[in-house]
Amino acid sequence: MSLGSAATNISRHMLAKTAERLGLTRQDLRRRRFQLTGWQPGVSQRHPVQPTGAAPVLLTPTGADVLSCPYRLYPELVTGHTPVFWPPEGWKPRPDKPLEEALPFDWDEIYHTRYQQPFQPVVVWRNTIALCNFIEGRLESHARARALTLLQALLDLMKDYSVFEPDGAHGPTAWIENRFEYNNKEVVIPGPWVSGLTNAFAILACLRMRAHLDTTDLARAYANAYLSPHIAGQKRPARWISARDKRGYLWFEEYPTRRGRMLHVKNGHIFAVLALHELSLALPDAGYDRLVRAGATTMEAYAPCYRRQGQSSLYALNWYTKPDYLPNRAMRQLFQLYELTGAAVFKVQGDFFVLDAYPKVTRDLMVTVHINRREAIARRSQMDHAVQDA
Repeated sequence: MSLGSAATNISRHMLAKTAERLGLTRQDLRRRRFQLTGWQPGVSQRHPVQPTGAAPVLLTPTGADVLSCPYRLYPELVTGHTPVFWPPEGWKPRPDKPLEEALPFDWDEIYHTRYQQPFQPVVVWRNTIALCNFIEGRLESHARARALTLLQALLDLMKDYSVFEPDGAHGPTAWIENRFEYNNKEVVIPGPWVSGLTNAFAILACLRMRAHLDTTDLARAYANAYLSPHIAGQKRPARWISARDKRGYLWFEEYPTRRGRMLHVKNGHIFAVLALHELSLALPDAGYDRLVRAGATTMEAYAPCYRRQGQSSLYALNWYTKPDYLPNRAMRQLFQLYELTGAAVFKVQGDFFVLDAYPKVTRDLMVTVHINRREAIARRSQMDHAVQDA
């Protein structure tokens, strides 16, 4: 029996047991699930279903209103959100070298050849984690000092690739700027351009650096950029990384186009939600949890729309021909959103993604997905039980 067949049999067995425990037939259980969530097992959706409890909420007193659910957010980082990076074996901090050569990790080759930009936000984040781990794990003061010099240089580089608006509508605002043309045949964005994903990387880098450098205000500035969304049907802002669609849902856009078209890339949106959650934990009185709840509400409504039965899920809703090139990441992210919010849609839809893409994902990656699922369910259950017992 294949792993996919085994997983399907397990799913059917769980469905039968649940129906038996509730005194329902399996058909009744499926019908009740449809009534509660708005979708049927095995059927993809074209349109979102508004989550129970979703209502218009102002992002700021003078800002846009968006649909948001009153989730009880998980009070810690969700499982698997923060990777662990250490410098390669034998690496030594050499601030006397050019920064590209001195950092633990180099930019991807495409940034050297095609983009010709010596700055890659995701690698900045990875280097930040590795340098901070090195600083915190070394006993030699001179090695720590040299690594700290590199960390400061990395922060300066990130600022050099940022554009600032000191008098923004919601306070000092900053955007990471990609200074090259993005051209993926179907989507072309002339440079320079900004992104909800790259600002998320910048926020996470700032949060990791703040144990050693003063980066709190800079993290706020990157987050403030999400508070001025492009409103569907209205003139787009000069720079935008978030958007409110015609139904009132808030999106964090990985590829904001010049004409205001919203691509709704799944990974970029969810990663930004989790980054803003980490920021809201670090700065609990700043109100960024409003962005987290609104962003999660959007994905609860739209998650079934990304599903392609028997295939990998869609990479983006408005990029119809493009499947997700990392289907295992999509599965993990939905389980992370379940841990974050407790909304059953994420758990069930994540299981659908697993069954649909099982043959296309290696065994090792699928093991990681199952571990992530198990931990997310266990941690959320513990939190919910603690709340009930309180």
